Amino acid sequence: MSTTARNRGSLGAAKALALCLCTVLLPVAAIAQDLSPCEMLLDPTIGPYLSGALALSLWRDCQLQGGGKEQNQAPGEQAQQPLAVPLAVERAETLVNDPLWGCPGTNCEPTYANRGQTEISAAVDPVSGTMCVAYNDAFHWFHEGAGTAGFSSSWNWGASFTDRGSIGSVESRGDPSMVWRAVDDKFYLANLYQATSARHLGLWRAGDACHELTYVGLIHQQQFSGNDDKEMMAVDNALTSPYYGRLYVVWKDFYYASPPQPLMSRYGVDDGAGGFTWSTPIVLSTHWCATCTPPRYVYEECQQGAWPAVGPNGELYVAHVEWPDPDGDPGSLSDCSIFADRIRIRVNLSTDGGNSFSELPSPMSLASNNPYDHECPSTIATLPVLNGDMRILASPQITVGANGDLHAVYSYDPDGRADAGGGPDVIDVFYRRLPYGPNPALRQWEPEVRLSTDTTATDQYYPTISASPANAADANVVVAAWYDRRHDPVSNLSFDYYVRISFDGGVTWRPEMRLTTQTSPLWLDPDAVATCYHGDYDQQLQVAVGLDDRKVHLFWSDDRQYTTPYGSKVDSNVRTIVLSVGAYLFTDGFESGDTSAWTVTLPSGAAPKLGQQPHKGGKRRR
Repeated sequence: MSTTARNRGSLGAAKALALCLCTVLLPVAAIAQDLSPCEMLLDPTIGPYLSGALALSLWRDCQLQGGGKEQNQAPGEQAQQPLAVPLAVERAETLVNDPLWGCPGTNCEPTYANRGQTEISAAVDPVSGTMCVAYNDAFHWFHEGAGTAGFSSSWNWGASFTDRGSIGSVESRGDPSMVWRAVDDKFYLANLYQATSARHLGLWRAGDACHELTYVGLIHQQQFSGNDDKEMMAVDNALTSPYYGRLYVVWKDFYYASPPQPLMSRYGVDDGAGGFTWSTPIVLSTHWCATCTPPRYVYEECQQGAWPAVGPNGELYVAHVEWPDPDGDPGSLSDCSIFADRIRIRVNLSTDGGNSFSELPSPMSLASNNPYDHECPSTIATLPVLNGDMRILASPQITVGANGDLHAVYSYDPDGRADAGGGPDVIDVFYRRLPYGPNPALRQWEPEVRLSTDTTATDQYYPTISASPANAADANVVVAAWYDRRHDPVSNLSFDYYVRISFDGGVTWRPEMRLTTQTSPLWLDPDAVATCYHGDYDQQLQVAVGLDDRKVHLFWSDDRQYTTPYGSKVDSNVRTIVLSVGAYLFTDGFESGDTSAWTVTLPSGAAPKLGQQPHKGGKRRR
């Protein structure tokens, strides 16, 4: 379905100038952090905001320097014994990584601890059906010395995957973000990259078969002992966009003075020699302070988890979470805390290819409650966690539909913090839509939708979202998915994976559906990638195949028990479900643990398609 051409609106001249100057001319005090890795972890203005990958890297350096203490962390209590499952496709579920990596041999993964796979980022070539999936992989780091990132590939639209091992760079430090770039038919991976004592941002590239990843160069180079963190990448694949082929990267920069450590953005264009030329970084974490004298753009307080998305006309959106200063004074940044009573979401928009940004309305009420249960029992850094000592980063995800509408999912405490007289529910998942409009200043979010209708006080967290691609026959399918503990109402630990689908662009939603056929226990790798860690994000995909088929690829980290020649094991493995939804209207999910419980309503009376059939056309793989 072709995208309707739209005129790009603008704000008034004075306002537009101010919006541009806020990011281009805002002074930044580039003061190097003269802190050791141990000091960064223990600094209350830095440690709580580190991603799992960066925290692990700093912790290992801290140990090498003789600092820190051994942790005594145990996995969360399991509410029930999980069922043994085969190491193969399980009905509609497929393993993405190989839990038997290196077997038989001296580096056989099931014979070691520290082997979890988390933080999943995926991309698909919509012509050949090749998929490339990257994830944090504790086994490659701890037992192979091969860096923190692993990856897998599929040549049949996700029906099966081949584990390719580590990305081949000992310098990789995790937080993967994968895209497929149409202009050169390549996959690109952004990942933390450590050299000496600094953590930079690196870029890797794979051919359209995603057989191996080759290091391209640095996206951003830190100075002295600075650290980049939590990078996310997006690509402009719209043929009609003036910025077609541009790579956008956003990240948290821990080089600057403490506080603030800003969120940054830059873009890359081909340099003509197989690499990229990168633009000057822009500070994203600013906002308009109307009460300041004079009114001006100021640094935000505490923020993390920037997530980019590109629209059909080349628009670039970036959303992130912020823990606001309790006294509302932008001049006293040190007051803010990751344990603030409130959180909010900030959204920025660029209509000039990432050269400047304006601020859009927030999808989240400024009174939204910070979702966490207690503090992580750690000797390294103070972190908010859910029940079971699992850390939580309540950052948003966004995507842009083929019609230009912006879709957002996010989390907060729905009934108020229990320690402040609120209710027992700690975290739930929500959705809002921002319809497209030519004037950004006039765009308003539509009413919020609580995605989970569960009536227990259990946790729903880490939502993902996708929208129909521009070439889909029906461009109105929006899919949200999340981790859900409703089937463990007593202990609130074990989890399933749930999905909810809208067939009218997010206006109305079908009932949520349970995707997992077995409930998973919560397993925390005692040394893994970070303290109290089970990943900070996952990703999902939609791709159109022909005129009547829509494939939705959902990914999550699953801890259920599995049987190996080396005994029964429990750890985090990457699983995927591929839904071939077409124009089908799901009328209910299943609670019985059997995929036969799916029912649908079809105008044509055809049978539902759940799972995946290999694509029979497309180009030759290289």
